[in-house]
Amino acid sequence: MKTIEYFNCAGSEPNGVIDVLEEQWISARIVENPHSSIIDPNITAKQCDLLSIATWYDNEWRFSNRLAEVAQYIETRI
Repeated sequence: MKTIEYFNCAGSEPNGVIDVLEEQWISARIVENPHSSIIDPNITAKQCDLLSIATWYDNEWRFSNRLAEVAQYIETRI
């Protein structure tokens, strides 16, 4: 099983994709956050075999960050 630490480990591909919301949710915490997804453990729930993971993201900012990473990746391959 891959953990959040695995995805955020320096040098791993992809790097810095997942974050965990450590404090109460506020929009300022989400806006311009470069992670693709920020897990909110306060509203993440498990019932029997069903796991519902609640995540937040700033769609435009996240997309821009992933696009920049793809451009850098392509640049190293040309």
